[in-house]
Amino acid sequence: MPPRRRRAPNFRTCASETLPPVADEGPSKELEVQTSREAPFVFPTLPTEILGHILSYLPSSTSRPALIACCQVSRTFYALAAPLLWYHLRLTPWKTGSGGEDAKPQVHNDLDERKEKLGGIHNRQRGNKRLREMVRVLTVDHHDEDWCRPDLKTGFDLPNLHTVQIRPSAHVHRHAEDPMSVFDCRLLAVLSPKRLVIHGARTNDPGFTPDSEDGFHSMTKPYLFLAVEELILLCNTPLVDYRDCNWSPWLPDMPQLKRVIWIFTQTGGQRPNSESWLWDRHVPHACSLVGIMASLPHVEVSVVNTGGITHSKYNFLTELEILFVVEKSYKALAESEFRKRGWDENKIDERWSLVKFVSRQEFLDKEDWMDILDTKEAELWGKAGGCLVGADVQV
Repeated sequence: MPPRRRRAPNFRTCASETLPPVADEGPSKELEVQTSREAPFVFPTLPTEILGHILSYLPSSTSRPALIACCQVSRTFYALAAPLLWYHLRLTPWKTGSGGEDAKPQVHNDLDERKEKLGGIHNRQRGNKRLREMVRVLTVDHHDEDWCRPDLKTGFDLPNLHTVQIRPSAHVHRHAEDPMSVFDCRLLAVLSPKRLVIHGARTNDPGFTPDSEDGFHSMTKPYLFLAVEELILLCNTPLVDYRDCNWSPWLPDMPQLKRVIWIFTQTGGQRPNSESWLWDRHVPHACSLVGIMASLPHVEVSVVNTGGITHSKYNFLTELEILFVVEKSYKALAESEFRKRGWDENKIDERWSLVKFVSRQEFLDKEDWMDILDTKEAELWGKAGGCLVGADVQV
């Protein structure tokens, strides 16, 4: 039996892929051909900046599993993927689900046993210091006072945190049964974000008072508001009755506050069949927003997506046309209220110069909306109808 031929490195043994004999062109040429055959293949390397940029474009629906997989490849990929993976940390005791492509963002009411101990996260746990430094956005869902472990002596500090999102709920339960409970949420106790986002806020009751329906007050301490520069209130429960007006909605002391953004999020939802004028449904919102403008005369106020609050009678109007009508109505009501409070024309003009009405598309184009809105909410904005120019929202 002839001796078995030794397999050359990087060569497949298929007979059909054997190389033709090399012509005798001298020892130097033969050595060059042999060297080129045996040279191992080297994958081209990209700068880490480019790799990180590529990872940042992962679709939101698949980014988490993909980033977890990248963290397991190498130290280089871990250094690139981990900050993206931990950029937005969401703490919730509830089961969450997609609910289909047309479902609105929501939090389910079923406790998730796998998240039972998640509320006990704290500073002294081994290995989480670097991870805590990566968090820029924190979302805390509604929960009871036992879940966040107020008995622990250590807090939960996020040194590079910028945005806190809070999702209270009036339909599940409060953080504490007693609205005056001293058991504030331990997860929020030592945080000082520059941006505070409140989901499910009501225009006439943003939720900051002890008797607010959603129990937000029982979750927070005054320390949370000291560094807030931007307050964002997401209203997904539009009011209809004009008697719900509140000209003086109470806000906590925010000495650094520079901007308030009120966002109407119920876009694409069922419109009422009432044949009353479009303005009727805006009255309770206008009352409270004008009250906020009056109480914070030097703070910018942006009102987003008023074109999404309409009546069936006005379906023929585009979003921008509704936006124009609503802005004129709000301005007339605001000027009337400001005069009742003794403001002169110069002060009224200065106040109104800091007020802006923003369409859905303008908000998505200019704002870092992914730190504020759910991607499903943005998709709903894109599907809200033909009135939205450039409605394809990439998330």
